[in-house]
Amino acid sequence: MVASFALFHNELFSAHDIWHQVARLYHYNEVVSAGEFPPRWVATLANGYGYPLFIFSYHLPWLLALPMTLSGVSIFTSMRMLFIFGLFASAASMYILLFRLTKKPWASFVGSSVYVWAPYHFLSVYVAAAIGTVFMFALLPILFIGVHLVLERSYRWGTVVIALAIAGSILTHLMTLAMVLPFAIVFFISQIIKRKDRTTKSGVAIAGIILSLLISAFYLIPLIKYLPSIAVSSESGGLSDNFQRYFPSLKQLVYSSWGYGPIISNAKDGDISMQIGIAQWLAFGLSLVVILASKNKIFKKLVNQKYFQVLLGYGLLFILSIYFMLDTSLPFWNFAVKFIALDFPFRLLIISVFSGSTMATLAISSLKNKKLMIILGILFVLIALYTNRNHRRVNMYTQYALEEYVGAETTTNTYHEYLPLTAGRELLTNDPTEAEISRNRLTTQVEISEDGTISLHQFAFPGVITKVDGQTVVSGIDEKGRIKIDLTKGTHDIQVGFQKNFLIRFSEFLSLMALAIITLLVL
Repeated sequence: MVASFALFHNELFSAHDIWHQVARLYHYNEVVSAGEFPPRWVATLANGYGYPLFIFSYHLPWLLALPMTLSGVSIFTSMRMLFIFGLFASAASMYILLFRLTKKPWASFVGSSVYVWAPYHFLSVYVAAAIGTVFMFALLPILFIGVHLVLERSYRWGTVVIALAIAGSILTHLMTLAMVLPFAIVFFISQIIKRKDRTTKSGVAIAGIILSLLISAFYLIPLIKYLPSIAVSSESGGLSDNFQRYFPSLKQLVYSSWGYGPIISNAKDGDISMQIGIAQWLAFGLSLVVILASKNKIFKKLVNQKYFQVLLGYGLLFILSIYFMLDTSLPFWNFAVKFIALDFPFRLLIISVFSGSTMATLAISSLKNKKLMIILGILFVLIALYTNRNHRRVNMYTQYALEEYVGAETTTNTYHEYLPLTAGRELLTNDPTEAEISRNRLTTQVEISEDGTISLHQFAFPGVITKVDGQTVVSGIDEKGRIKIDLTKGTHDIQVGFQKNFLIRFSEFLSLMALAIITLLVL
């Protein structure tokens, strides 16, 4: 509750992505209100030329906000409630994971508190307003709950939880998932490598992953299909080498001063903190002591070796996450981006925070002396609270109108990376169209004196169709990426809008089928 106090304010706050997020939630709500679900194309974006925002951008946070916005709750209040929900959900999911591991309420409370009270967690909320990352903090423990269910031979529930966690992560922040999922796989392998039933467990985990892909198929299949059609897929319009500027130093990971400014040129020179957290570093240190003590004849009677292998697994994640955030891992990144788009190595802070917080619980749970366990737990919580006491604040509250947020966002992406490859970027700065865009459709009436070809004020993109006098017509693309159509002499009513094609309908069918399978597994 204390971690979210700053969000219980009537006004929004300044943050890196807050303008993007407000505009996205607004447009998501508008498109759904227009009768299109889930949203794909936003006709009013890109200066009224249309933009495939929700074919490529995440859905889950906005889906959770829809009951609020559709019932009349303001966009601003809904936005703040999403951040509050993210903080509470991360605390709850982490507590459940840790309690499943240890069955110790106090130790679980310590770990979940340290998890919430971490610099990168507060940075994601109050500095960056990165709603996708905030939700990933809640989903990551759920993914590991699923992993541990499989390890404990609870195969049915393990499959369900892994599927829902990965599907939720795909719909929350696919790029972060692409960076953290390999760590979950490494952990899983570290726990089954010496087990005789490793083939069965691996099969169950793979089944969960496949089911997650089916659940999120409505988003994944169109994304993969149309990704080559947008700017981010090209060297000139994409961000293929963007990651090279976002390696923090080891010193920054240990401690770096708190700030609210953006990274201008390099993460090492940025004004924001890249620290993992003092409590997480201390948890790693205590875990090393516990591991060494368990192998010492004199001290092993002081510790419980029950959590030894799990502690080693999370310790491995902590070390690997740090290594892959440092520029010494650049050769790996140069290789990886040939196959998948990755942006910020420092996103792996979420793994460092997660594994460090988990080790806090496992380390104190390994102590046989209950008084020492309580004392160390209190120290961990106090250290987390004290070292993050100034991180749970906003930079400043703002009083901008909703129209200002929406009007200032041309595409809701800093680099307009979802713009169709054929689109002329110069059109984004032209005066907006006078044609009416209503219910996510452009409608206009034109009168021409002779047969000819005209260009419309909407970009061409798969799924965007044109109707002339109520009939769907074949359209082309002009030199600036706009839809062009042939017209006969006279007056014509024209409507341009997005229509689900076979691929999208099939992807939605797969998602519904997967949800039905999940329902059967649960029942």
